[in-house]
Amino acid sequence: MMLRFMPLIISIFACLISSNQAFGTKYFQNAGFETGDFSFWESGGIASVIQGDSYVPVPHEGNYMALISLPGSPPDYAGGGFRDENYIKQDIDAFDGSISLWYNFFTTDYDYDNPGLLITVDGTPVFSLNANDMNLVEFADPVYSSGWQEFSWDLSGYSGSVELAIFAGNTDYNDFNSWVYVDDISPKAPPASPVPLPTTALLLCSGLGVLVLKRLRGAMY
Repeated sequence: MMLRFMPLIISIFACLISSNQAFGTKYFQNAGFETGDFSFWESGGIASVIQGDSYVPVPHEGNYMALISLPGSPPDYAGGGFRDENYIKQDIDAFDGSISLWYNFFTTDYDYDNPGLLITVDGTPVFSLNANDMNLVEFADPVYSSGWQEFSWDLSGYSGSVELAIFAGNTDYNDFNSWVYVDDISPKAPPASPVPLPTTALLLCSGLGVLVLKRLRGAMY
């Protein structure tokens, strides 16, 4: 008798599995740098994973964050390397949602490093921050900072493998550094629809379950 209902039972299990595959899927590897290194990331130039320093004592989240370029040190704030040589990169599969990350940009070179911070997706610049941006706040003369800010980029129009790359450093003279702290990289779900996909899946599973129970009860009488 159970064989008659096997297709419906299989459908219920399939629904339950699909509903568990909610948007929390981890698209990035070592997204918060919690391994204490750049495992799963490609890095170049001057880049490191740290727990904190005199400019940013604690990460935005967790125990570690990435630092691209070097913090400036008095009196000349030199030696941070060039922006296009200092980077971290990772390839992920495109998804229906957005990349989200937190950055804290610092600079002492507000005359030249334009942009001192650059983010690209698949090699195309999608965000940059000039060292003379009016929104930067004085941290301690001559150091200016953005503070922790969130950046996000919609990936719903992409397909296949997508590269996220973050660059920071000098764009002209290799002195008066610009540098950035990066943390808490994650996927964000698309805007909620009237009936989100996981809810729809659960409703479908519930309906199938009721149908199976009714048929089983009917077969017993």
